Amino acid sequence: MGLYTSWMKNPTIAHTTTDIANWPNTVGGSIMDFCNNNHLDPDNHAEMQSIVHQFSVGAHFHWTWNPAVGCRGAERSATLLDKVAGGNYNGECGWLAWALYTLLTAPPPYGFGKAVAQDKVKTYSGIIGANNNGVADSGGREGEGFVSAHPNFVHNLGPNTYNRTSGALDLYKWGDHVVVKYNHRFYDPSYDAFYTNLYDMALYNVVQTEVTAIDPKNQNAGVNITWRARANGAGNDLWFRQLGQAERAQLPLGSMVIGPFAGKPTAGPAPAPVAPQVPPNRRRKGLFRALFCCWPW
Repeated sequence: MGLYTSWMKNPTIAHTTTDIANWPNTVGGSIMDFCNNNHLDPDNHAEMQSIVHQFSVGAHFHWTWNPAVGCRGAERSATLLDKVAGGNYNGECGWLAWALYTLLTAPPPYGFGKAVAQDKVKTYSGIIGANNNGVADSGGREGEGFVSAHPNFVHNLGPNTYNRTSGALDLYKWGDHVVVKYNHRFYDPSYDAFYTNLYDMALYNVVQTEVTAIDPKNQNAGVNITWRARANGAGNDLWFRQLGQAERAQLPLGSMVIGPFAGKPTAGPAPAPVAPQVPPNRRRKGLFRALFCCWPW
């Protein structure tokens, strides 16, 4: 089962000799070997940053962000920590956040033995304040995503939003993102970062999502998606919109969203209509008529 997996299922059970022997060769063992050798304590902010850094750049695993492989709890993240170090693994950001939580709470030397409640693993989705200024105050409500700075590939995840302000593909449109709150800060093992406030990870918080048909008379033509957003502390709306398929070839590879716009943008150009396909037998009959019916006999 693995040391971390068995511990998260039942912290009171004794670990097997095999689990303990294999632990140094696992992802969790590799991370804790570095932390223990350097006497890192998560209660020290600078040392906690070094611990988080191990999730981002350590050689113990090569992480690829993959939204299709979710993780919403410590038991599942424990299976990542039990994997052999040096492998190639993939999944959403929740894996790294819950794995960090697991190491914070696991007993020494396998973890740091800290008392951290599971509700300290926070999922942020662009929480909007009561006045829609992006500040998560007591009147705030759950958002509909956010846009973060993302100038480079992070865990093999490239930016997806073309920034009209900088003229570069250097932003990412998120549905949500998972971090860990510890000692009044929010630590982000995906971005190798920390935030004083949860909303600090966002440049723009989405206030409203609008989805409209490209062609109301043709449901197969797809939809246009527009996001009304606010920069943190700003009182004015900004806008982002999904790129049309034809537009993507005109911008850097990976561009899927564009913004910000000061006013609501017009939709991207609709795709060119596809010419109807004539069945092969009808094409042959049409060719026969063209050759013989118009021939000057």
